[in-house]
Amino acid sequence: EKKDESDKQFNVYGEGWKEFTGVPDPKAFPVQKEYAASLYTFVTRPLHPDAGTIQCYIRRDIDGTHINFSKYIVYMEETKIPIMAAYRYRNLGSSYYEIKLNTTGKTVDAPMGLTIARLEVNFSGTDFLLHNAVSGHTGSSKDLACAVYQRSRGPGSTKGPRKMKCAIPDIRKDKPEFTEWRHKGKSSPLSAALKSLQIEKGLIPLLNKPPTWNPKKRAYTLGFQGRVKVSSVKNFQLVDALRDPKHDHVLMQHGRVNQVQFSMDTHHPLSLLQSFAFALSSLHAKKFVD
Repeated sequence: EKKDESDKQFNVYGEGWKEFTGVPDPKAFPVQKEYAASLYTFVTRPLHPDAGTIQCYIRRDIDGTHINFSKYIVYMEETKIPIMAAYRYRNLGSSYYEIKLNTTGKTVDAPMGLTIARLEVNFSGTDFLLHNAVSGHTGSSKDLACAVYQRSRGPGSTKGPRKMKCAIPDIRKDKPEFTEWRHKGKSSPLSAALKSLQIEKGLIPLLNKPPTWNPKKRAYTLGFQGRVKVSSVKNFQLVDALRDPKHDHVLMQHGRVNQVQFSMDTHHPLSLLQSFAFALSSLHAKKFVD
């Protein structure tokens, strides 16, 4: 019992948490706008400490005239209800994903969802920045998360399993919301803080849990509790880089189920939106990362 209590204390970030009210269900809201507002809060704010692990899955597809996977839809595992979708686009020298909120709970309506965030990707596919500087957003634009992958091909690369560092804003002390990191274009303070050797206050640094070598399988492995069916370099688990030196508390995990489906399990303090962005970063093709 003492261990359970210490684990619970370890896992709680921020203060001011009220009772967990559950996962929004479109059938429980007679008015669509009310469901949309509830779902937006649920996916963009830190998951409640009492929410446990929210299990989702991502299905990818080829959209329109694309020749590679370009559409990704997140479903709740238990109800099969779609809650978010992402569409990949290309700019000169970079790519980005528009992330939309599915406000009807119907897959057919995914393209018409409300755009709530954008995930920016650099040319080499090693740096990712999630922000809400999108049309329709009211208030100041903020950086919501970032991820950096270590090169394993090309100049300055290192071999071995994938290595990724991520960061999300810390949680406010007065209420259960993320602290504000103003969006300043490509010169992101959040990304700069993650890359610096001295982690600033107001940030939660994460890293992918290092896999262990399995001599029988002759491969690096992680334990996904049956949520991952196929070995892949895209499979990963995130832990707190500072608070969890032993890597005992997995805050997010993502892995391949089949060719088009991937699991996405998220725990407090991440939001589902941040988790989706980290999953997209792993699925994105990379020029200098195996």
